[in-house]
Amino acid sequence: MKTITSPLQAHLDGDTTTLALCWVILKRNGNYIRGTTHDRDVPVASGIYAGTYKASSNITPSNVKSNSDLAVDNLDVTGAWADNTARIDITRADIESRNLDFASVRTFFVNWQAPDEGQVPMRSGFLGPITYNSNGGYSTQVRGLAQLLQQNIVQTYSDRCTVKRLGDVRCGVDVVSLSITATVTVVVSRREFTISGIGAQPAGYFSLGNLVGLTGDNAGFLRQIRIDDVASTAGHLSLFSPFPLDVVVGDTFTMSPGCDRLLQTCITKFDNLRNNRAYGVLIPGIDLLLAGPAGQMTVP
Repeated sequence: MKTITSPLQAHLDGDTTTLALCWVILKRNGNYIRGTTHDRDVPVASGIYAGTYKASSNITPSNVKSNSDLAVDNLDVTGAWADNTARIDITRADIESRNLDFASVRTFFVNWQAPDEGQVPMRSGFLGPITYNSNGGYSTQVRGLAQLLQQNIVQTYSDRCTVKRLGDVRCGVDVVSLSITATVTVVVSRREFTISGIGAQPAGYFSLGNLVGLTGDNAGFLRQIRIDDVASTAGHLSLFSPFPLDVVVGDTFTMSPGCDRLLQTCITKFDNLRNNRAYGVLIPGIDLLLAGPAGQMTVP
């Protein structure tokens, strides 16, 4: 239940109102983003919402609609930036470095003429996945606590291993010892270039693996490898998505092997059968389940 102070309630009961929507986002590094839909900055002196809410924010919220079911409320957050330009409240690096992944969000409205008379909370939750468009813009959704009830919390049987990440606790593969440092020798684009320093690994060894910048403008940024056509000492890489900044000759990256989660890969590539979670290969298929008494089948 929302509690509204007497001065703010009196303002809401008047013939006209001067309300502004404000929001505060807590980034994973501990810094805050504060913004407002008003055309001037809105300062809040004290309380849990204390801070200055910038009118120059490059974040634009949509209208809000709540649902009685567990569907995501349609509060969308959109924005854009100039390439290689730092904005007041958010930068490309914030998004690319995953500093905003699942960041907590609170929205509220105030009387912008007297913001310290009280604030009325509207939504609280966290940011969902961030998507991009071809013009350099981004968008995401503010997801409430009820949306967490839609998440799957059980393990499923599949013909592919269900570990979340190659090398995690359940997997056990020593990814660090299998990773190498590669140097860019030829650049085609931000998502396609040639590297050296691979060693004697076969083509495809690093496909679905991670490429993390060590030096250059993309230091600290991670991209997943789509295709690697490596030879004995040099190879051509293609990524699923481009790096945010230009890749230049001489940039270095840490490159880790990839895993398609198949049973055979776990056996031949990583010698890790004991930790494989592809239990679905041992379960009869749908044809056997639907055969019925008259159509007995033999499980191979």
